[in-house]
Amino acid sequence: MALLVWGILFTSFSQGNAISIRSNAACGFHLSTSSSSGEISVGQLSNGQARAGKGIKPSVFTWFGDAFLDQQGRGCWWTPPTSVLQCDINQQPDHRFEIGCDGTLSYLSQSTFYQCQTGDDDQVNIYLSSSGGNCQPISLVTSGCGSLSPQPQPQPTVHPAPVLPPAPVSCPPDLDGPFESPHLIIPIDKAHPTKPYGSSLFGQVSENASTIFNFDIPLSSAATDQSCKTIFAFPTKDQLQTSSYFFTGDGLVSFARLGEDVGVGLDTTYDKAVEMGRGERELGVFELRPGNTYVIESFECKELAGREVVYVMMVAKGYGDGVETCLVYFQDWNPSPIGLFIRKC
Repeated sequence: MALLVWGILFTSFSQGNAISIRSNAACGFHLSTSSSSGEISVGQLSNGQARAGKGIKPSVFTWFGDAFLDQQGRGCWWTPPTSVLQCDINQQPDHRFEIGCDGTLSYLSQSTFYQCQTGDDDQVNIYLSSSGGNCQPISLVTSGCGSLSPQPQPQPTVHPAPVLPPAPVSCPPDLDGPFESPHLIIPIDKAHPTKPYGSSLFGQVSENASTIFNFDIPLSSAATDQSCKTIFAFPTKDQLQTSSYFFTGDGLVSFARLGEDVGVGLDTTYDKAVEMGRGERELGVFELRPGNTYVIESFECKELAGREVVYVMMVAKGYGDGVETCLVYFQDWNPSPIGLFIRKC
C-alpha cells in the first residue's frame, strides 16, 4: 500500500510486514534519548543530522505508518556507513520503525540504540550501532502522536456485557463469498478528543485509541434475502501474506454499532464519536486470540440496504485482571483476511 504525502511516496510494506503502533498519518511527536544518565531531547543540526545535548532545540518529527520525517519534510534514515540517524531532502525514509504502547521506538525489533559523544559541548549523535569507545546504550522514547497515557476525558458508555467466545454460525465466517470491506477506517484518541486523524489503513485499539469502521450496504441488497454477518477475522501471523499486526495484553475488546448514517467523515474526532454514539447498540465483549474469527452481529441485509453502518472497536474496560489490550493491524482481505468485514450469505 502507498501513502503520498508532500510529494514523497512511502511504500509502507515494500521492506516487509512491520507495522506501527502509532499509524496515524501526519502525527507529530518529539524524540528523546533515555539512558542511565537521564533523558535528553533530540533535535537536529541544520543539515538534518539528529543530535541531542546542550544548545540543541527539540525537533518535531512526523509519523507516517512505519517511517517518519522531520519538520522540514526530510526523510529520516540510518545513514551509511556509520548508521547515524539523519533526515535528508528527497530521501526515502527507513521503514519498519515501530512505537510501542509505552512510547518506546524500535527499528526491525531493535530497541537499544547508541548515543556517541561528538566533542561539541557534551552533544551526542544517535547511532543504530556503537561507533566507538565514547558511546552509551540508550532507548529512544517518543512523546505526543496520540499518547497512550491516561487522561481524564469522557468516553462512550459501555454497558455490562458478557465475554463471548467465537459464535457458531451456519454461514461460514469467512470471505469465500460476497462481502463488504469498510469504506472508511477512522482512528480516534481519547487523550486528544478534539483532534481528527482522518482515514487510515490500520485498525487499532489500546487504552486511549479506538477505531471507527464505516460500511456502505449496497442499495441492491434490498432485493435479496441475504443475511449479513459482521465478522472480525484475527489469523495467526504465519497465515498472513501482505499484512501484520502488533498484539499484547488480555485481548478483551468491545464492539458497538454507533448507528446508521451518523455522518462519520475525515473530520470525526473522539468527542464527535461520543455524540454519534448516544443511541449506540452494544454488541458485546470479545476475547481476541490469534487464529479465530468472531461473529460480531447478524442482520438481514435488506433492512439496511442503501445505508451507512458504523461500528466502533475499543478496549473492554473492567472485565479482565490483566494488561489491557494493545492491538494494531493492517486491514487486509488478502489471504488470510484480517480485520472487520460484513459477510453476505
